[in-house]
Amino acid sequence: MNKIKKILWRAGLAAGTLGLVIAGAAAFSAFEAHVVNVTATINNATTISTTELTFGNVFPEEILHNPVTLSLSTSFLSTANTGATNVDYVIKQKPKCTVIANSTGLLPPYEQVTEDAAGNFICPANYQAMPLLCPYLSKTSTNTSDTSISAFHGPLTGWTNTTSNTYAAVGHLTAASPSTTWDIDLHTPCFSGQCSQDWASYVRTANPAVTDPTAYEASSTLAGVQMGCDLWYELTGVNNGQSTAAPKVGANFSSYSAPTCTTTVLAEGTIQTAIDSAAGGSTVCVPSGTYTGPIEVNKNITLASLSGPSATIINGGVKITSSGVTVKGFTVNAGIVSGETNPVGFYVAGGSNIIVNSNEIIGVSNSYGVVFVTGASYSTVAVTNNKIHNNSTGIYTNPHTGTLAINNNDIHNNIAGIGGVTGATVQYNEFNGALAEEAIGADTTYDGSIISYNNFLNGSKINNYSAPSIIQAPNNFFNVSAATQAPTNVNTTSVAASQFAHN
Repeated sequence: MNKIKKILWRAGLAAGTLGLVIAGAAAFSAFEAHVVNVTATINNATTISTTELTFGNVFPEEILHNPVTLSLSTSFLSTANTGATNVDYVIKQKPKCTVIANSTGLLPPYEQVTEDAAGNFICPANYQAMPLLCPYLSKTSTNTSDTSISAFHGPLTGWTNTTSNTYAAVGHLTAASPSTTWDIDLHTPCFSGQCSQDWASYVRTANPAVTDPTAYEASSTLAGVQMGCDLWYELTGVNNGQSTAAPKVGANFSSYSAPTCTTTVLAEGTIQTAIDSAAGGSTVCVPSGTYTGPIEVNKNITLASLSGPSATIINGGVKITSSGVTVKGFTVNAGIVSGETNPVGFYVAGGSNIIVNSNEIIGVSNSYGVVFVTGASYSTVAVTNNKIHNNSTGIYTNPHTGTLAINNNDIHNNIAGIGGVTGATVQYNEFNGALAEEAIGADTTYDGSIISYNNFLNGSKINNYSAPSIIQAPNNFFNVSAATQAPTNVNTTSVAASQFAHN
């Protein structure tokens, strides 16, 4: 018997109506004093019941329904509200915490997760995360303009804030349509090794995008164990009905501007000499020109070009061996650095607060554009707004601890765009012209990394090389089709109907 419990929480509500009254607005001078009276009345924009939703004791392959109604508040709909007409919101899912040390009986049985700086969910002291129920919940709106979420989505373990955002249901309320009912359905799992013959049909009826129904079989160790998931309803906008623009993807160097410099590389000097003599926390600026590498950034500095990547070239690669490093504004031609036998554009040895931004990274037949080191630890590391092309592998993540942000890059004409993707969020990139048609490859090291809001052009593919779980790739654009470009065990729910605009 499988006892399952779910609670709907209301969180993160924004202000509904805001009345601002200003009196006595005469012209100000240096020797005048005026009193400006400011008053505001702040009300909730919506109403929702936060009553616990309890499914109780259920059995494998049952489907249970619980409706939840969201409505605009009376104050929002009143004639006093003369500005806002629309409310946008999301329904997110997060792990649920249960008490593990309650000898005094004073602790509540459940608590909510918090997040660390990297977006990992954390339970309070004396609590632990319950086995995750979230992937088995569907959220279906009666409003056809809302974005519903089917059951059997996301990984069964290891949810982060990125996962929660990726599988959020999206809703809208308007003065003309002020109420929506969401059907919160639980599709109960079977236990591995004990599933009926129609399990695959049961899963695919709920979510046709699932390619491997066995990935959603629950461990037999969970029989009779309480599972949980918290639903968080959060307002994202109170507005006058104007739609939010779709995200843009890819890199854009046109806005590159020179930084404020602590020191500048001398005409007769080298970049490495300037780095070696710079104090920690400095910004080392590099004038336009062609420089010989490899370069090693071994202290917490910003290394930046004055004129942008087209005018500032490093031949031979860049090795980063310190935390607190930013490198931006260069064309980097791959070369051999210590510790790596293949040519690389950037070799990132480990650390925190590292940014590789606004660089053009050009490779050769056997090079890595950006390589991360097996077994290394990373925290707040970002590869953003780069153009990475003509490499064997554009970015090689390698098995590591921590999560990398790979966002807003052009990853073009590499044999593989991202190889062995793991420990990463891959968003707002454009993959195009991959020589072997592989934009992203996932192998046995895949850990549930989220791939979303990217353009996959020219038929470039997401390839699965025996990943241990379904590859999570919702909300992407595929110029041929998701079935063709992500053919094996890839979750491609909510495929974008049109190509994302390029930055």
